[in-house]
Amino acid sequence: MRRFRQLALGLVLFSMAGHSWGDCIEGDCFNGQGKETYIFFGKVYEGDFKDGQRTGKGKYTWASGDVYECDFKDGLITGQGKYTWANGAVYEGDFKDGQRNGQGKYASASGNVYEGAFKDGARTGKGKYTWTSGNVYEGDFKGGKRTGKGKYTWASGNVYEGDFKAGQITGKGKYTWTKGAVYEGDFKDGKRTGKGKYTWASGDTYEGDFKDGQRTGQGKYTWASGSVEEGVFQDNKYLGTAASVERTRKGNVLR
Repeated sequence: MRRFRQLALGLVLFSMAGHSWGDCIEGDCFNGQGKETYIFFGKVYEGDFKDGQRTGKGKYTWASGDVYECDFKDGLITGQGKYTWANGAVYEGDFKDGQRNGQGKYASASGNVYEGAFKDGARTGKGKYTWTSGNVYEGDFKGGKRTGKGKYTWASGNVYEGDFKAGQITGKGKYTWTKGAVYEGDFKDGKRTGKGKYTWASGDTYEGDFKDGQRTGQGKYTWASGSVEEGVFQDNKYLGTAASVERTRKGNVLR
């Protein structure tokens, strides 16, 4: 994310620079093809010019070794482009006014890949993120984070589908394990918290309150055999019916 912010700032400043901050060292830097160096940035632009502005196809090389090849319009980075970092990371897609806006693909140096929508330089809208581990997220993004509706599939085959907030599994959703267990209900920060139903592969079910991933609060546990425990649970343990727990609580208070 830090590299994305640096890229966005650099591209905006470069777009603002226009023709006036560059020194033409080769060709026609007014109407034609030329090469400019930028003293303020210490970088180089090679490509098309029109009326003294970068307009058309061009290549911009940063002092760090990063390279940007793209469309320009009236001095602004706008259109299709490709940004290659010196470390091997690559972004290819749409730009507008110096920032990633529209559809694009980003491949990190480590091999992780995001393909989808961008807004003002950040992953925003519908997209797909694939990790080298084999994990995949497909759904909504906002400000570079998983936010909204989405589906996360682990390399193991486990699947979560539902709400996300600021990169965390938070809200309503369904988690399915490869071995057959299913939980459907509320989540908070990646843990089962709130109301939900957990079904084991064996056919046993629990429906009720959860807290930090544990059966805690009011709930009902039904075995596949038909046996039932209904009442109060604490950290996955059945404490008894609501009435019996209340009597025990009152008895402890009176002692």
